[in-house]
Amino acid sequence: MNPFSGLSPTDTSAGEIDSDTQLRKSKKKLRNLETKPPSPENRAKIKRLQVEIDEYEHRRIPALPKKGPTRTQTQTQTQRERERLEREKYERARKQREQREREKYERAREQREQREQREREKYERARKRDRYEREQRNKEQVERPEDILALERDFTEKEYRKLAKKYHPDKGGDVGDFQILESIREQFRGEREFEPDETWCKM
Repeated sequence: MNPFSGLSPTDTSAGEIDSDTQLRKSKKKLRNLETKPPSPENRAKIKRLQVEIDEYEHRRIPALPKKGPTRTQTQTQTQRERERLEREKYERARKQREQREREKYERAREQREQREQREREKYERARKRDRYEREQRNKEQVERPEDILALERDFTEKEYRKLAKKYHPDKGGDVGDFQILESIREQFRGEREFEPDETWCKM
């Protein structure tokens, strides 16, 4: 059904709305028609005016321009970028600090291990030296004749002279045994020199 069938030729030839002034007049006319009693002719006029008003308002609405980022959005993006850079800088500094701490700990651990290794080697050398010297002393004591061992336990000049004649190389004795006798005599003389003389304090 044609909504404009009830209009007269003069009503249909009014034309479209071309300006805001015509728009205001059409809206005023529409309000007046809406207050009148309803009739087929009024309803047709109301529909025609509504269509013309809608078409004009649709044509008048311009295309919305594409909005760029606002100043607040730009500031927010800049702040976020700055925070991201700060976090990356902090992470790099933290990793470098942890790397330096690990390297420092590793150097200290290596130095401690080297020092402990040197101490162990030094202790092993001293222990081996002591064991060797002890074995040598035991060997010498075992190889000494019984009369020399008795002289070492109880030294007397008389016994020394007797053994010196016995073990003297010129008399066919052993050089090592004679040297042991000499060392026993020197040791005994050294002890005699440091014995306190109490005769001077007698009244």
